[in-house]
Amino acid sequence: MKKIMVGGILVSFLYAGGWDHPVQGIRGLGMGDAYTALSEDASSIWWNPGGLCFQKNLLEIQIGGTYDMPMHKVEFTLIDKTAESNLKTFVPQAFLSYKFQKFALGFGYYVEYGGGGVDWKKEDVGADIYSALGVMAFSPTFSYMINEKIGIGGKLELLYGKYNDERKIETMETKSEGSGWAFTGGAGILFKPIDILSIGFNLRGPFKFKGTGTATTHMTLPIDTTMKFDTESECDFPITIGFGIGIKPIPNFIGAIDFEYTTWSSLDYFITTVKTPQGETKDTTEFLFENTFKIKTGLEYSLPIGVSLRGGFAYDKAASPDSTLSPINIDVDKFVIFGGIGYDIANFGIDLAILKAFGSEREYKEIKYNMNPFVLGIALKYKL
Repeated sequence: MKKIMVGGILVSFLYAGGWDHPVQGIRGLGMGDAYTALSEDASSIWWNPGGLCFQKNLLEIQIGGTYDMPMHKVEFTLIDKTAESNLKTFVPQAFLSYKFQKFALGFGYYVEYGGGGVDWKKEDVGADIYSALGVMAFSPTFSYMINEKIGIGGKLELLYGKYNDERKIETMETKSEGSGWAFTGGAGILFKPIDILSIGFNLRGPFKFKGTGTATTHMTLPIDTTMKFDTESECDFPITIGFGIGIKPIPNFIGAIDFEYTTWSSLDYFITTVKTPQGETKDTTEFLFENTFKIKTGLEYSLPIGVSLRGGFAYDKAASPDSTLSPINIDVDKFVIFGGIGYDIANFGIDLAILKAFGSEREYKEIKYNMNPFVLGIALKYKL
């Protein structure tokens, strides 16, 4: 039987180590992703469900998304050649929340993991490679205000994941694709001990992704042959714990600092089982991720004319060891700069955000890897 080849899937997205896609909630994004202790609007569904019950309006709707430009780079030092991949993607998001007395209900849609990919050309890396992954979340959320100082909340996440990997090397083309469902949950607490101080805690739960799909191999030599088989894939996603402190020292100004820890070591392999008439074979993509952390800071200053100016900084630790770096796994430490602006008038508003990450180049086996992502975000808001 001819060998069946199944490609691995892309590892690194945007500015996060691992497969994270932490660009939800455009106001918080403009504030450096340091929003765990400040989230008191519909985007609390993502940032901290415990803050949802503190929203000031009866109804809130946020609809928008991000335009993601990962900007992956590979440099082959022995032959003095540099290649770049920048597969641009628009990723939508939406949040809806409703408050009554001490309770609040919400629903969110967002891409929690992945949301992008790479698109390398043969003349750059020796093969045509397209590889992408996305895990969408549908999240009903509940929040309750215990008293004027403490809010708690929880959410369920129904997750739909989809992956695709296509490669062409000389006389052979391979394609693996699949999708599947999973579910997990999350929880949060928002504590406001005094008027100028807030403390937030957020937990995103783990889950096992299991997908079904197909693996196809097409060869033109020695004879034109196509083989297509059913597949099953699985991998483990991590726990993420976030802690934040927010402060409002003077009117119209708020600042925050967040710390986030993710157990990416749980995602050590992506295993695909290929079902053939002769039996089952396993293809294992090795990641060997390590646990990572982020440190994030942000601020916002509101002007009397309804305009809010935002900014922030973050440091993100890479999840991948040197041994698993490759053109489809570019993961580096990053320093990130954020900016944003918001405008509110009557019941309507708009938030804009920008993110620019600066990667710290890594080298393994005479190949240098880097990524310098750029993201634009927009959200339209309605409040009642």
